[in-house]
Amino acid sequence: MKFIIILLILSFFSAIVYIVTRKFASKLLPLLFLFGMGVGTGLFVPLSESVLERVAHLIYNLLPATIFLIVLDFDPKCWISSGVGCACKMGAKRYWILVVLALVASFLSQFLSMELLHQKSWWALMIFGAFFGVVASWSSLRNISGSKELATTLSFLLSGLVGLYVGALEL
Repeated sequence: MKFIIILLILSFFSAIVYIVTRKFASKLLPLLFLFGMGVGTGLFVPLSESVLERVAHLIYNLLPATIFLIVLDFDPKCWISSGVGCACKMGAKRYWILVVLALVASFLSQFLSMELLHQKSWWALMIFGAFFGVVASWSSLRNISGSKELATTLSFLLSGLVGLYVGALEL
């Protein structure tokens, strides 16, 4: 139960910080703020071993999905040709499509990490998530509106969870 309450609190603060970020056009300061809040929460709220395992599992699942969505907005064609291109988004914001794509990228990253390395590896998840994001950025998937907002919100949630995990390990 404590785990769900902490996750709801982190989600609430992630949404608030996201709204403030859109207003002040800064993403680094809120990430650091949420990480600090997570560390503070982890230091002052006693967490059991099972809750720490769940937080680590959440981080393990969110990491490749977040990296996939961040890299999805990358335009390799403009970067290679050094031209000025339009990364215009078309259509309504379809968060559900992006969430499903991020979940598939996360599942595939975890599957490949376990099949190729036979262990849970954080760096392999980041590499596979980035690879799937670059591959998807070459397709028309990058034109789905809302990827930047969802990637930012997931990165805020991930930052708070990592801070919580780090703070809890310090005890």
